Amino acid sequence: MSVSAKKITILFAVAAIALAALSFMASGLPDGLEAVAEHFGFAGMAAESIKSPAPGYVFPSIADEKTSGILAGFFGAAMVFALSALGFRLAAGKKRPR
Repeated sequence: MSVSAKKITILFAVAAIALAALSFMASGLPDGLEAVAEHFGFAGMAAESIKSPAPGYVFPSIADEKTSGILAGFFGAAMVFALSALGFRLAAGKKRPR
């Protein structure tokens, strides 16, 4: 059974909208690695290896933190989708129609 690109794009859009709508339920607590780093006192020693477009899962240029977080989540999901689609296309050896 072949799944069309249109169906996959619609599925992604529905998933991204659902994630954005539910993002307000995300925990404000640090994740496990951050919690351990804080507990043992080395959290401040971390160095950023790559400049992030959305550090802390927010866009610094957007004042409203909730809106910024939703957009960062949507952007992250879109990037994962695009990179996955590219990877699958390359792995399948299909050429993009022009």
